[in-house]
Amino acid sequence: MALVVLFCLRHNFEAIALQFSPNKIFEMTKLFTSNLLTISSQGWTEVLEYAAIYERLLGPPLDAIFTRSRPVSTAHTPEQEAELARLLYPSPARPQELRFVDIGDNGGTEDLFSFDAGIFDWDDDVVANDADSFPLLAS
Repeated sequence: MALVVLFCLRHNFEAIALQFSPNKIFEMTKLFTSNLLTISSQGWTEVLEYAAIYERLLGPPLDAIFTRSRPVSTAHTPEQEAELARLLYPSPARPQELRFVDIGDNGGTEDLFSFDAGIFDWDDDVVANDADSFPLLAS
């Protein structure tokens, strides 16, 4: 969501500026940084990388907003524009990033999607009539 904010600032700043002051825009964008850092501190350390990317890409538009030195639509360099587009727009999956880690001791590939229904082989008569575990069945 934070990257969508960058996209909106980049492509529709004039409409946003009609509704919000530069200080309010700054407060709202920094709220995303705060949220990302909070999520990261809860054990999702990979979110910290996205917080850093967001902050790096947020700097040029905020600078353009506060200094009025250039239009917000031209605040990013071509490299930053390409990075933002890569993060926002769908792209083909990258197999090297999506492969499973080998968790078996045998060094071979393990069937991660097999299911053993035998683990649920309970005695249905005992479970169904167990009044101690299920007091409502004692009637």
